[in-house]
Amino acid sequence: MTTTDMGGELTAPRRFLGVPLAWWVLLGCVIGLMAGLGSFLAVTFGQLVKPLDDAFEWSRTEINGFSTVMSLTLLVMAPLAGALADKFGAFKVLLVSAILFPLAVAALSLQTGSLFMFYATAVVVAAAGAATLPITYSAILVSWFDRYRGLALGIALSGTGIAFVVIPQLLQPMIAADGWRSAVQTLALISLVIVVPTVLAVLHLKPKSAAEVDGGAGRGKARHAESAFVTDFLPGGMKEQIGSARFRRVGLAFFLLSIGTQGTVVNFPPMMFGAGFTPPEVGQVMGAFGLAILSSRIIVGLLLDRLPPHLVTFIVLSAPAIGLGVLAAEVNFTTALLAAVLMGFGFGAELDIMGFFVSRLFPKEFFGKIYGVSIACYTLGAALGPLIMGAAFDLTGTYTVGLIAAAVLFFLGALQFLGLPLRRATPQVATATA
Repeated sequence: MTTTDMGGELTAPRRFLGVPLAWWVLLGCVIGLMAGLGSFLAVTFGQLVKPLDDAFEWSRTEINGFSTVMSLTLLVMAPLAGALADKFGAFKVLLVSAILFPLAVAALSLQTGSLFMFYATAVVVAAAGAATLPITYSAILVSWFDRYRGLALGIALSGTGIAFVVIPQLLQPMIAADGWRSAVQTLALISLVIVVPTVLAVLHLKPKSAAEVDGGAGRGKARHAESAFVTDFLPGGMKEQIGSARFRRVGLAFFLLSIGTQGTVVNFPPMMFGAGFTPPEVGQVMGAFGLAILSSRIIVGLLLDRLPPHLVTFIVLSAPAIGLGVLAAEVNFTTALLAAVLMGFGFGAELDIMGFFVSRLFPKEFFGKIYGVSIACYTLGAALGPLIMGAAFDLTGTYTVGLIAAAVLFFLGALQFLGLPLRRATPQVATATA
């Protein structure tokens, strides 16, 4: 969106409690993402691996199969959620998903030891929660932020970083006190009573004039042009966009990155428990992991708006490769803490980077669909990651081989961004294509 997209004269942005509405919408996205499917995949399920192992004596490969089934379901549901958001509006699709998702999560507490039921629940959770992924939230934010789009996406996605800090601190004591079933039910209830009112309150809003974009902070064209990085959009429809070299790079990058990310995140808590960590120590490391994710999303968001995005992305996504190497060498409290910071800084930026590049490389009318297909590429890798890491552990008794493989994949994924065609905008380009 640009300062010329909406037409009409510039007016002062609407405010609530003295704060422009754009920032309230952004806060709503933070809250929603903190309790959405992305946080469940990245944070919550990893906390349940050991309790499920103790309860049903499943192997780590069998337990990690839950994440794999969810990811395979999202191969279909993520593009569908994006297409529905483009057709019916992101708010309507998000609202339905925000109601159904916590109900599906609560069903996880009903497990009896049947793997079929366990995996069927994974399908239901993924299908119900697909539109609580960043697809819908990013589509809403693209309308509200232009010059500060990278920062806004980074702040919104910090909701998952907050979840890394908050959820382990809530979940571990609840599991210890009342068991994992009660903990899952309580978490689902919290999601329902927080997210749905938030969505209803602010996320239905749309900017009424160009002055409301960026909260009124980026109204000058020349100033905008100095900050924006753009490209010449490719002609043609959805088929041409998906078949382009730029999308192949984006899709491959997120496929490789997600193998390493999801394989590590799901197995990080049991990895530490296996090394003799106490629950408070695991909570401290995961808290540091969450803080790194939180800071990464804000810092990287700022950098994407101001520096060459492809270079920023390559450097940021190389950090987890180092962290994974540290963890492969030895697992103790010090190395786990250092690795958590390095991995969190890179992991935290992935979906921020995805939303930024999709919004800059492809026409806005295809945003939901292309973001959905990008998420599908990501979830395909995420389906393989836990299986690969779990199988490596079952075969060797350690995570070393899996961690080394994840480090290599992260570096290869980061390399893909160096060839993407973004350039700093001129005033004319900023008005036409940003």
